[in-house]
Amino acid sequence: MTITIKELILQYVDLRYKKSQLQDRHKEELAPFNQALAGLESVFMIEMDKNDVDSVSARGVGTIYRSTRANATVADFDLLKAYVLEHDAWELLQARVSAPAVEAYLEDTGELPPGVNITRVMKINVRKD
Repeated sequence: MTITIKELILQYVDLRYKKSQLQDRHKEELAPFNQALAGLESVFMIEMDKNDVDSVSARGVGTIYRSTRANATVADFDLLKAYVLEHDAWELLQARVSAPAVEAYLEDTGELPPGVNITRVMKINVRKD
C-alpha cells in the first residue's frame, strides 16, 4: 500500500501538534521548579550581599558563586558608526551582514557585495489548512 502525500502531510501536522502540546505541558510542569530555583537564587544573592562574599562553598555539596554578564545594545547606530570610524574602534562591532539586504543587493545587481558569501539551505515548511 502506497502512502499519499496528503496522508504524509496529515501525519506531519498531527505530529507537530502533539509536539506542541507536549512542549506546553512540559513548560507548565517545569514552572514550579523554575520558580523554586529562582527563589533560591534570590536567597543566595541576599545572603552573599549580607556577608560581602562572591562565592560560598559547602564541602561535599557544591559551590554557589556570582558572575556578571553584560548585554550591549545599540541605542543610536549613526552615533556609534561615527565614533567607530573616527576612533578606528572596529572591535566594538561584530562582523555580520543582513541576509535580506544581501539578497536584495544580489537581486538588484546580479552580484554579491564585495567580501560577502551567501549560503542557502532548502527547508521543508508545512502549513495546516
